[in-house]
Amino acid sequence: MGRHSAPSAAAAASSTEEDQPALAALAAPLLPPGAGSDRPSRHVRQGPDAARRGGPRTAAQGHRPEAVVDPPQPRGEAVPRRPAYRRPAWPVPEGAAPPRAVPAPSATPMAGTRPAAPIAAAEPETEVPETEATRVPEPRPAARSELTAASSRATVGQRKEPRLLAGWRNTDRMPDLAEHHRRHGELPRAEFAGPAGAARLVELADRAGLRGRGGAGFPTARKMFSVLESASARRRPVLVANGCEGDPTSEKDRVLLQGAPHLVLDGIALAAHAVGADQAILCLHRGSPLVTAMERAVAERGGDPCEIHVVTVPGRFVSSEASALVRYLTEGDARPSVSPPLPSQRGVQGRPTLVDNVETLAHLALIARRDADWFRARGTEASPGTMLATVGGAVHRPGVYEVDLGARAGHLLRLAGGASEPVQALLLGGLGGSWLPLPARGNLALSHEACAAAGVGLGVASLMALPADACGLAVTSALVAYLAGESANQCGPCMFGLPSVAEDLAELAAGSVDPDLAKRLERRLGVVLGRGACAHPDGTVRLAASALDTFASDVAEHLRGRPCGRPDITAFPMLASLTSAKGGWR
Repeated sequence: MGRHSAPSAAAAASSTEEDQPALAALAAPLLPPGAGSDRPSRHVRQGPDAARRGGPRTAAQGHRPEAVVDPPQPRGEAVPRRPAYRRPAWPVPEGAAPPRAVPAPSATPMAGTRPAAPIAAAEPETEVPETEATRVPEPRPAARSELTAASSRATVGQRKEPRLLAGWRNTDRMPDLAEHHRRHGELPRAEFAGPAGAARLVELADRAGLRGRGGAGFPTARKMFSVLESASARRRPVLVANGCEGDPTSEKDRVLLQGAPHLVLDGIALAAHAVGADQAILCLHRGSPLVTAMERAVAERGGDPCEIHVVTVPGRFVSSEASALVRYLTEGDARPSVSPPLPSQRGVQGRPTLVDNVETLAHLALIARRDADWFRARGTEASPGTMLATVGGAVHRPGVYEVDLGARAGHLLRLAGGASEPVQALLLGGLGGSWLPLPARGNLALSHEACAAAGVGLGVASLMALPADACGLAVTSALVAYLAGESANQCGPCMFGLPSVAEDLAELAAGSVDPDLAKRLERRLGVVLGRGACAHPDGTVRLAASALDTFASDVAEHLRGRPCGRPDITAFPMLASLTSAKGGWR
């Protein structure tokens, strides 16, 4: 009663022939029911409490970053560059080597002092219906369990080879610079040397149609043009690489930094050169096990156009938003700020700032080695290239997969081994995304244009499968309660709207018989939408509204006092780890 049944055979038959196996897997699990349902959470949110303003800060509490801006200098004077950030004394895990100092910046950006190494051979041309993917391991800071070790065995696709994760097979070892060069070849620095080369980089990103992989899908070249228009001799740009990955449904950035750290660092160097930045900052969440490893990777490098600093930010859901990163790097406060001005116009310390996701930058590094046509050979016309997508929930092999943009949702489920039990809906785009009912949306193409036409957003490219016997309203209620607790409380919608929406959803999930509940909830959702200081309230409203639509039959039953699903909402293992307000904003 009130529960969504598994997709019928007739519904599966109505889909395209190509995706019938994926949709059939939803109705007929490959393993006994319950297999894999107790998989432990893979996401650990960390962050210390905020230190008192003005008090001393320890390494464990984190450090407020120093100013990035250098004092203005007259043109033509050679002034020694000083480091913009003092590296915090990161606590070194037991048995790990301490990070080394960052090398001095190169005197001649992208000077091409080293000849470009031969590029690895292009992937074989094969006729395939869609992209097969590589399943990547799940690194842990602690000792590896048998389950983790088993998940480290890469499942290599037999159709198209991965691009970003090329060469990472059966290991969770972070490759060093020499191994990175064996996989991808060195950067063609001579080709992009000087101002003319920087302009070619921007033009190359434009022709490739590279779009951001952090969620919004904004064209990368347009952001670069905006930064260049705002730059001046006294306002040199800053490059910020976002590797925080605040959404707990996504693991792609962590996997990319673990498997291809120097590809990301190559992209940072290229983007910094393209916009003329003299500072590059890689942002990670405080407590991430990747901090020390990325420090070591930076220390291996030489010849980059500017210094690359690794800076940690508080591990809050909204602290990885672009304006929040800019504010933290400027003021030490990791809450989003109101825009305009945009970071590209006035960002870190008032300087034009290019903020890009680490996956976006890794793609830029591949485009520079190949060309725009190579990048566009996969994906769709409006959303070219590949993407890293996280698949979780009720699937046999949860993990991160590299697929072409435009791949079907059902195809991603098939890559993850199919459903481990009957599935009623998919959560697309993370906690600020939308519920997709099955089988109706099982063949949705995961591209920006197809998702927009369907009235949803691709978001952070995560896909979570909800079991048919779970209560979608109870799960949504738990997620919205978490999001309400993670708000920055800087505007009315966050301070009052989201907690009220969370309370209404909790009553609905519990089966409260309140004749005004449905209308009150819909009214509150409408009031919050579009009125927040940042995108956080809109994402929460999108999630809640899609739940009311996708689980409409359940809503009707709950309003009659007949709740439907499991009260412990164990549908998603990561729910157990979601605790709001872990740590402060500094």
